[in-house]
Amino acid sequence: MLVFGPARACLGAIRQNKPFAIFNFTSLNESINYLNRLVMPADWSSITYEQYRDAYYRYLIVDDYAFVQLMNIMIPLEEGVDVFICIDTSTLNNVISWLNDLLMEFIQDRYGYTAVIINEASDIDSFDSGDYGFNVPGIINMDQDRARYTVECEKQRLLAGGKSYADYPI
Repeated sequence: MLVFGPARACLGAIRQNKPFAIFNFTSLNESINYLNRLVMPADWSSITYEQYRDAYYRYLIVDDYAFVQLMNIMIPLEEGVDVFICIDTSTLNNVISWLNDLLMEFIQDRYGYTAVIINEASDIDSFDSGDYGFNVPGIINMDQDRARYTVECEKQRLLAGGKSYADYPI
């Protein structure tokens, strides 16, 4: 199950012994693994929601680092691990609302995986994680994306000075 909610709800869920892979997207909590590359730079003063959505969808696929962070969310879901993404749920900032909505929409459109939004830890109890998952086109996209993810991780490992697997004796 993919859950979006405030960091305080995440902490409450952890206290209830609900295991999650946890990421910070737009919340102000700095102690949680931050998905900084999933926020596409933009001139917010002159862009419409539709323009940003189109550009954001392309950005998540084209930018290698954003793609890897997206896959860091999707791979645990594929492996059956629930994921909690901490977000700012206040409605005071339209940009934050756009970002939250667009990430959820992208995951729904590309993988058929519906996210749940909660406000309190107890809200999780009203959802059954067995009701959520990938649709058939989403599984196909996930298979293709997982192959690309492997290539991107290897490329980053080699660029960081790691040895090629061809250099190890069998």
